[in-house]
Amino acid sequence: MVKLIITVTDVNDNLPRFSTASYQASIPADAKQGDHVVQLSATDLDSGLNGLIYYKIAKGNKDGIFAINSANGLISLGSKSLASAAQDKFTLTVEACDENDRSKKDEAQVLVNVFPPDGPPKYPDPSLSFDVEEGIPEGRAFLSVAAATTEYVLYQILSGNEDGVIKIDPFSGDLVTAQVLDREKSSQYQLLVSARDIKGRTAEVKVTINVEDVNDNEPFFIDLEDSADDLMEYKEEAGIREGDEVTQIEAYDLDDEASLEYKLSTEGEAFFSIDNQGVLRARRTLQDSIPG
Repeated sequence: MVKLIITVTDVNDNLPRFSTASYQASIPADAKQGDHVVQLSATDLDSGLNGLIYYKIAKGNKDGIFAINSANGLISLGSKSLASAAQDKFTLTVEACDENDRSKKDEAQVLVNVFPPDGPPKYPDPSLSFDVEEGIPEGRAFLSVAAATTEYVLYQILSGNEDGVIKIDPFSGDLVTAQVLDREKSSQYQLLVSARDIKGRTAEVKVTINVEDVNDNEPFFIDLEDSADDLMEYKEEAGIREGDEVTQIEAYDLDDEASLEYKLSTEGEAFFSIDNQGVLRARRTLQDSIPG
């Protein structure tokens, strides 16, 4: 007897993916070096060292106003003051790269709005909209809805989160998954978020989160749901002629707009054909039985 041990190792074959293609942040004009601007979030499905991500600002930061932590994706103010740029909006292009192969990367946009200091909490727009991919794991910060203010602020979700899938960090304004985001359960969330400073001044913003589909469900045969041995049995009378429809095999995929393709084993193809609707037809006239 020979004992064979097979070890399966990870291959670095997945690209990093940002949680959303666009981020928005608001900061006061008198913000100082090192102040936090926005937290980026990306994932790489590879394991171990192959899953490490390197973040960088690729465009829009020619004056070095902003800095980014390459390991965790936190954008903060750099060594130059906001006043030196003399503008109230910045658009940054950021990249999440595979640490071991930086040609594998994803890209996102970050819009930073600058507001005058000493005012109440303020949002650039009364409503914000984001597209995020499903599958973001539980406990992951994936969006920031922080308001522009220099005061201490507390955040809360006022409505739209009745199923408790999303929670908000009350101090940073980061939206965090309380459960894995699943489009098959909900394709959109409409949250009403409040920011209240220590002086009692408030700002509210409507946040629409569109959950985009990811091909994360395996197809399944409907007639196998109650089968313990992965066997579907069909009985037909002898005398089936070439081209006759024998049966239709039904399968389903929970992903949106899923396209199914049916295939037969080599042995099955000798006697039958199957189309993409699962219709099984005889390739030849069948009498009493099929060999094998």
